[in-house]
Amino acid sequence: DTGVAALAQSLRAGAAPKLKVINLAGNAVSEEAAKGLVDAREGLTVSFEQPAKKAASKVASSSFRDENALFKAAFEQAETLFFSELGWGDAEAEALSKELNSATSLKKLFLNGNAIQCDGGQALAASI
Repeated sequence: DTGVAALAQSLRAGAAPKLKVINLAGNAVSEEAAKGLVDAREGLTVSFEQPAKKAASKVASSSFRDENALFKAAFEQAETLFFSELGWGDAEAEALSKELNSATSLKKLFLNGNAIQCDGGQALAASI
């Protein structure tokens, strides 16, 4: 519940203004903590619905020694990546293009609402 309380505090402070749904399925969260999360942001939906089962992860969770390994594995296994409305330009697009070859499961990449121009778009196109 401590993590959910910190998330609620962050939402009350204005973080993630476009966030509409949080799915907490599989997390040990009390009803009181979930209510605190709902109360933190008007219009926020908190769900405990189990998502459809997917194939087993390629990497066992116990193999993560640090958060960088966790993020790298998540990036590599993600089917969809959302980098929308982050104010990214060509430099960020070029940096992403250098990492996309490791996202072997990627099917959808959302970059809408950024300021990516020709150089960034060409770098992304060359990487996929």
